[in-house]
Amino acid sequence: TARELATIACAALDNPTFAEIVATRVYRCSGGSTRVFVNKNKLLSGYEYADGVKTGYTKAAGRCFVGSATKDDMKVVSVVLNCGPMFEECRAMCDVAFADYTMKQVVAHGKMCGSVVDKHGKRTFYCAKDGFAYPVKHGERITTQTILDNERQLLEVCLDGKQIAVLPLSAVK
Repeated sequence: TARELATIACAALDNPTFAEIVATRVYRCSGGSTRVFVNKNKLLSGYEYADGVKTGYTKAAGRCFVGSATKDDMKVVSVVLNCGPMFEECRAMCDVAFADYTMKQVVAHGKMCGSVVDKHGKRTFYCAKDGFAYPVKHGERITTQTILDNERQLLEVCLDGKQIAVLPLSAVK
């Protein structure tokens, strides 16, 4: 499905080698003779934000495309199946996403999120991950709640009241 292809592309783009390969327009390799490989992704040369991913065609599926683009630190992935104007449609979807959403830095790596005083003394808790950013549409509201108890030290992130992430916190005495 389109959703499955988008999920696979998002996971694959986390690999820097894969991301570099799918963003390459032309690759020349030499051995006994020089060979030139040209990427068929027309967005790479015609859309300033494009940075991948893959074209495809079979008689049964028609023209298919998984595209990715990055603008202002926000990456979007678009998928079309059995679509003649596949590049134009993916570009349009990316443009809508960039117009409607903004990447919001919710918590930075190492940000102090709370502290407790207990029998172990004062412990301050910081964001243990690389931080957390999320695309937010105009009018949406992101909130955070720090949970510090004997069993859990977490930062809960909600979008309009719905949990979207739970981040581990680490303590420093």
